[in-house]
Amino acid sequence: MRLPQTVSHPLRIVVLALGMACCAAGCSKQPAQKPAFPAQGKVYYKGKPIAAANVSLHPKDASLERAPTGRTREDGSFKLTTYSKDDGAPAGEYAVTVTWNPVSVSADGDTVTAADKLPDRYKKPETSNLTVKVNDGPTQIPTIELTD
Repeated sequence: MRLPQTVSHPLRIVVLALGMACCAAGCSKQPAQKPAFPAQGKVYYKGKPIAAANVSLHPKDASLERAPTGRTREDGSFKLTTYSKDDGAPAGEYAVTVTWNPVSVSADGDTVTAADKLPDRYKKPETSNLTVKVNDGPTQIPTIELTD
């Protein structure tokens, strides 16, 4: 890059440094995002839907960098999010974890988070024994039935 002689020396240095920084930023490669497909399901505990539970999918494919997540509504339904709200999850096999820490507001207005109401085994992908498959397209995940 050649700048006109009318540009001062310090300004030339700044312009060249900015140009190099832009080139370096353009050369760094981010891993490609795998496409996400709409995916939704429901969570029941002891036969009843649970609200405000967190559902996490842990990819069995190590090339997936993010774990899709969702939060259940009053009817136990959830939609998964990987990159942006409710976009779904990349196709693949997943281990599932679920935690349920209801939040309430105390009489003095403080937010109180309860201890997890589910058995500990549902907190870890190794012990939950829950698995799901997300297809190359919209996926209705079978209802996740949790017990004691």
